[in-house]
Amino acid sequence: MARFASVAHTERGLDRLINFSDAVIAIAATLLILPIVEITNDILSEGGELSDLLSRETRLQVASFAVGFYFMTMFWRRHHEIFERVKDYSPGLIVLNFLWLISMVFFAFPIGFLYQSNVGIASLYLVNLGIISVLLSLTRIYISRHPNLSIDPEQKLEKNYFIFAFVYPALLFLTVLATSVLDANAFFLLLLGIPIRLFSRRYKPPPPTHTERGMDRVVNFSDAVVAIAITLLILPLVDIITDDRGNPQDLFLIRPEVIAKIIVFAFTFWLMSRQWLINHRLFENVRDYSRRLIRLTFLWLLLIVFVAIPSALMGHSYAGLFGVNDQVFQDLISRFPQISLLFGTVLAFISLTTAFIKNHLKRHPELLVDPKQPLLPRANYYVAVLYSVVGAAPLLLTGLGYESLGFWSPLGFLLLPFVIGLAARQDAVKGSTRTPSEV
Repeated sequence: MARFASVAHTERGLDRLINFSDAVIAIAATLLILPIVEITNDILSEGGELSDLLSRETRLQVASFAVGFYFMTMFWRRHHEIFERVKDYSPGLIVLNFLWLISMVFFAFPIGFLYQSNVGIASLYLVNLGIISVLLSLTRIYISRHPNLSIDPEQKLEKNYFIFAFVYPALLFLTVLATSVLDANAFFLLLLGIPIRLFSRRYKPPPPTHTERGMDRVVNFSDAVVAIAITLLILPLVDIITDDRGNPQDLFLIRPEVIAKIIVFAFTFWLMSRQWLINHRLFENVRDYSRRLIRLTFLWLLLIVFVAIPSALMGHSYAGLFGVNDQVFQDLISRFPQISLLFGTVLAFISLTTAFIKNHLKRHPELLVDPKQPLLPRANYYVAVLYSVVGAAPLLLTGLGYESLGFWSPLGFLLLPFVIGLAARQDAVKGSTRTPSEV
């Protein structure tokens, strides 16, 4: 053990610790969508109607996913800010970091049950939030007490920070205790967190100096989330394996419904990969980050993860087209326009978010490698309109009496990535010294 303890710490070692943490949080945040995917697959596999997916329970599950994703990314930003000050690691820092990772991964459990009006689940949720917050504060204090780990050893935390860093978690724990002794009305104690947060802000340490590692973390975390989200698109096909286990003859690709789901999987994979490529080309010209840029990026990631839901719905719709009678086909036609509209709306919001990111970068050229390189957010606005139009086409065509044509009109989504890619390519080439082949 002494021999390993004497090994000098390297920058690669610190990078591995940070990258490992980012990968764990990316997986945990993305997998929050799984309960909704499972609900969607279960309802449609059992022949349920689209109205079943709009039940109060499902809507609350979607809201729980959005809230959970927000909190996970918010805590990741705090972790990112803390580690921007770190130049080395120690066993104590590793222990605190892994305890934080455990609490973050476990956070997915109470979030998955938030749709239920259950005091026990709400209490577990608040306790988990408090533990995460305490561990982040302890990490910040640990780094301050070990200046050899800090980029700026002279920077010290204010004495009042040691008090206010734990006031908000204490309020969470007190609320949980009060609900167990009194009743659910004790949750109103959480309103005290608003003035506590506002008052304690003055004792937070100043923002750290941005580092190259900090920018890399933003990009790598985004890539990890997209990679996991795009992989989750295979889940409807995995369900076929589990449903047909024991009947190998039913797993042949000659089954029309299996072929339909494979086509929708490839179709959505292509669309999402194009969105990632647009983001990749955009961030090739970004050298620094801002708080707003990170927030917009996380909004973009939230929408990317949510694409799995309309993709699963569309896969079930096209799969149900084969081998069904006229009545079932009419049922599919009647619910398909809403599915297509949801798919187009999500894609449109992704394109709008990309435009917002471009607008932010235009207003802050200091974040760019080449400030003279033009950005054209209006191209993304146009594409967002096109996504909305294609998504709404089945609804319009069905209203005009062309149900069958409306059922196949979403194939127009395949043409739109070329429009977006062309716009992104023009943004990257204009004003750049690189040739088009290098972009």
